[in-house]
Amino acid sequence: MAIVDAAGNAYGLAGRTVISLCRCGLSENKPFCDGAHARQGFQSQCEARELPPPKPKV
Repeated sequence: MAIVDAAGNAYGLAGRTVISLCRCGLSENKPFCDGAHARQGFQSQCEARELPPPKPKV
C-alpha cells in the first residue's frame, strides 16, 4: 500500500512499516503526525467501526 499526495505522487517512507497520520491539523510534517496534538492539548475520541463496502465503480 502506498500513501500518495493529491497529484498521485507516492511519499517515500524510507522503509517504515508503521506510520501515524495527522488528524489534528497541527503537525508541521503533514500528512504525518509529529506529536503536535499532545503539545496543543488536542483531544478526539473516535471509536473503531466497520466501514460500509465501497460503491461499485461504474
